[in-house]
Amino acid sequence: MKTPITVAVAALGFMLAATAASAQTPTAPQSPASQRHQQLGQRLRDGAQSGQLTRGELARLRLRIAAVRQHARTLRANEGARTPEQRRTLRREWRQVSRAIFRLRHNQGRR
Repeated sequence: MKTPITVAVAALGFMLAATAASAQTPTAPQSPASQRHQQLGQRLRDGAQSGQLTRGELARLRLRIAAVRQHARTLRANEGARTPEQRRTLRREWRQVSRAIFRLRHNQGRR
């Protein structure tokens, strides 16, 4: 008597697991720019949580990031596709923000 019930429960569990696995849709790969922005945000959060960044430093960095994002939005809205020179400019601005985060996180208390 136990065997048919055990088989039925096992079959039901297998069907539920298979349904749940097939219901998950793969996510689209993120663009390198999107990954870079997420990494910068994570570095800011890590610096704030560890105490490496003061509130003022964090606020200034967030303003810089907002300015670069706004610049990117403006370029995209005005002209659609960006020229190679505009992409170079945006990459340079993101690198400058990244360096500023590094410098402020590693300033060894010289604030």
